[in-house]
Amino acid sequence: MVRLGWILALTACNGGDDAGNDPDDDAGEDDTTPDPPEEFTLFTVDVHPPDSTRVYLVQQLDVTTSEPSTLTARITDASGTTRTITWTDVSDVHEVPLLGLHALEEYTVEVSVEGPEGEVLTADPVTFTNGPLPDVFPTLELYARDETRLEPGYILAAPWSTGLGRVVFVLDDEARPVWVYVPTADWKAAQLTARGVVGLQANTVPEISWLGKVVHRFASEPEGNDIPLAFDGLHHEALPLPDGGLYLLTAEPYDLTDYPLDYTLTLFGDATISNHLAMRVAADGTTTETWSLVDIVDPRRIGYDSADFISGTTHYDWAHANAVVVNEADDSILISLRNQDAIVKLARATGEIVWIFGQPSGWSEAFQPYLLTPVGDEFQWQGHQHAPALGPDGALLMFDNGNDGRNNPYSTENGGPVYSRVVQFTIDEVARTARQDWEWQSTTTGTLFSPALGNADPLPVTGNVFATFSFLYNEDGVDNEAMGRGAVSSRLIQFSPEDAATTFDLSIHGPLDTQPSGWLADRATWLPTLYGDAATVE
Repeated sequence: MVRLGWILALTACNGGDDAGNDPDDDAGEDDTTPDPPEEFTLFTVDVHPPDSTRVYLVQQLDVTTSEPSTLTARITDASGTTRTITWTDVSDVHEVPLLGLHALEEYTVEVSVEGPEGEVLTADPVTFTNGPLPDVFPTLELYARDETRLEPGYILAAPWSTGLGRVVFVLDDEARPVWVYVPTADWKAAQLTARGVVGLQANTVPEISWLGKVVHRFASEPEGNDIPLAFDGLHHEALPLPDGGLYLLTAEPYDLTDYPLDYTLTLFGDATISNHLAMRVAADGTTTETWSLVDIVDPRRIGYDSADFISGTTHYDWAHANAVVVNEADDSILISLRNQDAIVKLARATGEIVWIFGQPSGWSEAFQPYLLTPVGDEFQWQGHQHAPALGPDGALLMFDNGNDGRNNPYSTENGGPVYSRVVQFTIDEVARTARQDWEWQSTTTGTLFSPALGNADPLPVTGNVFATFSFLYNEDGVDNEAMGRGAVSSRLIQFSPEDAATTFDLSIHGPLDTQPSGWLADRATWLPTLYGDAATVE
């Protein structure tokens, strides 16, 4: 631990020793000169690891000044590369994270502050060695990196190894860890916030600062200062909103008659299905909007896996909602239904269906007006998709898992080889059509199949796409165990849709002997910056 503190006191000259003692002054007159204003002072600078024992690779910088100031830190690594960070907050007490630091490397930090009149004070440099990674950590193997075409930024992911451990980490674009948090339970849907990261952890949604502190936590069973939620059963989604609220997914049992009990569609009977609900909650945890899927789409239409029980229950996994997407352009939301092989667009104000994106087979007459017609020579509907996203031009981008060859129980017309792909479609809502713009599946090791999880996001600077192939048992036909790895692995891949070139390809796995279950990383995201609006970095 490095701690450094000092006091810098700068005293203004008030005109000399004789000021105020002129012998020619008239006797009896008050000739006392007013005290000059106090000089702007840099009191203390302290660089040290955060108090939290769950956070790694970040240092805390504490600076105090006599008056509100703007803080700048110049961080230089052992190679001589310097980054300059200027925080936007104006305060006389600064407690900020130093981010982007590698494990066990030496750094020098030079701090300067600017006072209310533009005065700038600079402290002596501080040198420290950053801490190590946590003991339990996955293997990161970089397959490809094209610096000339790579989107600038960082990677946020929350991989876990069943029965062993889990981490939430940030990597730089060389796949080197620069921030790690060790949660008490697996995280899903990790995302950047203004103060750190937020994610779904069991029936809670914690936001963790970069310094490892719990900023706040939504919880179905609140403790202490938790923000209470009126429901439990959280799964898949925790989408933070600008107003401090969230979109969440939950589930409840729903009893039905005449439910298809097998995929031949010849056996029907009474069933309890898992009805998924999309919920919007305010910053205080109050539920403000609810969309019940059995009231939106046909609860007796099934896809593959719909006639299977959810693990540990006797509830059929009817729809398996896995994502909510907000479309601010027309105040709508998209809900992805994995086991229906469909994405449903809803008008937020009314809850009415705008369209249903997916195979037309199996939908009853009441839903026919909402189905889209495919156009173009190259087109294939998705199968068991995850985490769709909207491109800057409104195109629909998704990670298409490709389960069951993209067939469903009602038709094999859409079928094909079993592989996962990233695919983009353009939807014409007036003409009620969908066109497949492109698909991508040619990774550096051939096609991959991820039967669950995954996502794909458009990137703003290069136009590249960043995808998570989350649940891999093999690569290029070779099982992970045969390669000496744990059972499952993940790949984080950035590519260009223009020419299908891979610009970044990272494998996350673990040794078979010490991490036999392997590692999963669901819904990794590419971050343009770590500080957001809190600071500028040069």
